[in-house]
Amino acid sequence: MKRQLRVIANLLLSAILLTGCSAFDSASPAEKLLQSSAAIAERVVSGRLGAAKSINFPALQEVNPEIYAWLSIPGTSVSAPVAQSETQDIAFYQSHGWDRSEDERGCLYTHFRYSDKRFGDRVSVIYGKSESSLSVLDGLEEWYRSGDSLQEHNRIAVITEDQVLRYQVFCASEFSDALISHDYNQFQSEADISAFLEDVQGYHTLRRQTDESVNISPGDRILVLTKKLSRDEAQRFLVLAKLVETTN
Repeated sequence: MKRQLRVIANLLLSAILLTGCSAFDSASPAEKLLQSSAAIAERVVSGRLGAAKSINFPALQEVNPEIYAWLSIPGTSVSAPVAQSETQDIAFYQSHGWDRSEDERGCLYTHFRYSDKRFGDRVSVIYGKSESSLSVLDGLEEWYRSGDSLQEHNRIAVITEDQVLRYQVFCASEFSDALISHDYNQFQSEADISAFLEDVQGYHTLRRQTDESVNISPGDRILVLTKKLSRDEAQRFLVLAKLVETTN
């Protein structure tokens, strides 16, 4: 009987592995590239690979020259490329995927007027799709719904061609539907940054989680992830994280 159970278990495992291989084999070249890049990003974020250039950005850029970074939130489904349109059409990646094909999930992107592509700005903002809850950042509200879940997903990594930037999450909150960089004077001064952080902390909502152990000091670089609320598109959901380490 035990032998029969082992045989059945092995057959089931083989079927699962074959199904996975079949799914990969049937994927388009762009999908295979995305999958392999996500696997490499996981190894980079976990420390098993040290070089940021281990992700093949030239290959990604052959598909879409506007891809320039990769965002990963360990423990979640977010592991995806980041684009920046060089045209006036900032809404392009609301309705197009990373490979520039029409895609209702959109693509993570930064605003060309307010981002230097090296995440060297005092505040860098990555946007997800706005028009609906269907987005690369779909689970953001769920992952940061409580203090425990904020602690569980308190690390964010951004990978570029020559560096890995590691951030620690210190706040997750509902917020107004603001074009953040524009509304806060492109964060040109400490006063602009302080006003933004104070407005987030003072925003009228019961759905804000804050890690008080993370100190924000003048000169700190901050990453903001933002998407429209799934239940109310007149508001946004923000995740704020502080840069704690940069490696080459």
